[in-house]
Formats: sequence, C-alpha cells, structure tokens
Amino acid sequence: MNRLLLLLPLLTFGFSTASAQTLYLDEQFGVAQTTGVVFASKPAGSPPADMDLRLELFQPTGVGVPTPRPAIILIHGGGFTGGNRFNGRLIESCERFARRGYACVSIDYRLVGDDPVVGASYALIQQGAEAAGETPVRAAAIAAAAEDGYAAYEWLVANAGALGVDTDRIGIGGSSAGAATSLIVAYILDKLGIAPPGAFAGVFDMWGTLAGSEAFIAGTDAPLLIAHGENDGTVPVSGAYALEARALAVGLPYEMHIVPGAGHGFDLFSVIVTPGETMFDRWVAFFYDHVATATPPPPPVPATSPLTTTLLAATLLTAAAHRLQRGRSLPFAKVLPFRGRKVTTGKR
Repeated sequence: MNRLLLLLPLLTFGFSTASAQTLYLDEQFGVAQTTGVVFASKPAGSPPADMDLRLELFQPTGVGVPTPRPAIILIHGGGFTGGNRFNGRLIESCERFARRGYACVSIDYRLVGDDPVVGASYALIQQGAEAAGETPVRAAAIAAAAEDGYAAYEWLVANAGALGVDTDRIGIGGSSAGAATSLIVAYILDKLGIAPPGAFAGVFDMWGTLAGSEAFIAGTDAPLLIAHGENDGTVPVSGAYALEARALAVGLPYEMHIVPGAGHGFDLFSVIVTPGETMFDRWVAFFYDHVATATPPPPPVPATSPLTTTLLAATLLTAAAHRLQRGRSLPFAKVLPFRGRKVTTGKR
C-alpha cells in the first residue's frame, strides 16, 4: 500500500509531462506518407502531352490528431532545371511537421527540360520573359513553376475535406528556385487575379529572392520568414535585405535570420540562429504563430491593374531565373553589408 502511494507522484508527474505537449509545436503523432500522388496534369513537350505532377503527402496519425489541420506546401530548388520532390531537406521537414499535427506536401513541378506549355492565365508572364531575352522554353519554365506551385494549393483546397485540411491555414515555402516560386505564388498571383487574396497564412523563404519586385508585397499579405546565408554566391544576401526593407515599409509581420559564413543553403536542423534554437525551431515557432493558430486577416484589395502587374511579374520571374541559374548579380541587386540580426514583428 505504501509503495503504491510512493508511486502515485511519479505517475502523476509522467502524465503531466506528456499532457504538456503543445499541438503544432511539439512532436506527438505518428506519420503516414503517401507517395506519388498526382495533384495536377499540365501540358509539356512537343507536341504537347499532359504531364502528371506528383507530390509526397505527409499526414499525422494516432490519438488526438487534429481535424481540420493546417497544411504546408514545400517546393524544391534547382535553378528551374533540376531537383525533385524527394529533396532530403523538404522530406525531413514534412515528416517533422506532420508529427506536430500538420499536413505537408513536397511537390514536383515542370522544369526547363520538360518543355512546359503554360496555361492562358500565365501566358503574359511567359511572353514578358521572352521579351526580356529568355528562350521560349526557359520562359515557359519560369511561368510553369508558379503555375504548378499554385496547382498544389488548388489540389489541397479541392481535397480539403478528405485530407482534413483547413484552407484558411495553409503555408508555403521552398529553397532557392523553390523559394522564389513560393514568393511569387504567395505575393504576386493574387495581384494578377489568379489566386484569391489571403490564400496563404505564412511563407518561408530559404535563400530565395523577388529580385527587385518586392513592391508586390502588401502589409496585409502572409507573414514572411526569411533565412539566408551571409556569403551566398548564387542568390546574394541583398535579396533578403530587400525583402526585409519591404516588410518594414508596409508593416508586414516577418522574421529574418542571416547566417554568418553560410553560402547558398545550410542545414536547417543543426544551424543555431538564436540561443538554443535551430533554424527549423524558428520555422516551427513562426508557423505556429502565423499559420497554425492565427486568425486569417480580411482579404486585401489589389491596388494595381492586372495588366501592369502581369508585366511586372514577367520582369520579376526573368530576373529571378537569371540569378538562380547563372549565379550573377543583377544591376539593381546592390550587395548590402552584413548586419547579422533578426527582426520580428508582432503576431497577426
């Protein structure tokens, strides 16, 4: 009897520790991966034929799985010429987010070698890229990346009931070309009348850029998390500071981490960016605040005409492609001095 009484405090303590786990912050679920899910079919090649676009889907499993749950779309890098949905960094990120209660997808998209044919809504973007000097195939790949990234969002929305996804809590992110694509999908497509305003609740930019077209970002857009290497020779760190400057100018909630000595990409899971926290820890916390638990803001009203913004978008996409594929600085991309700081605004 006395031994049982002595054990009770230990049992109570163990129960309290387990119950202290916070949904969307702490790992607490199993993971189910569904591989090779076709989320869209888009034309490519000559003569054009439908090309299936596939994703890896990660869902939480076990007792207490939340429904509906937030979701994340991740887009790989590769300069619009390579890479795929099996990118190790993105797969591990999806697994870790699913263990916290999110649905997460890592997607493929059409690349230069696929000879993509873009839809009518994206045709002006392709034409603008060609007018700026890109080959027809490369211009199509630039526009197709955005088209396919948005198609993943449309797939999540169309299947939200079956997937248990809350369409008001969808985040997007990517690395390098995937980051540029994520920025375009989240901050530009609504201004073109393609995506609905307020489609995304949060954005994670891993060493990407908007290449001089940061003016598309509005204060009512999705909060932005920025991660960049100080010595990035492919996408200069000035791109991160340009995003920061725009966020400050319009009052967009954001957080930025510049990693000293890092080049184009670094390990999210081991690099410490604040005392005791890795870059992945900050991603989890940022999406917890702005995606998982935030109330969506009222939809913004586009301030510019579809024609004007389409032409600007074409300039943006062309510039980003030049930077990511050829690794050269653009005339407007002034390299700013490293300031090594993080900036955070309040939760929205």
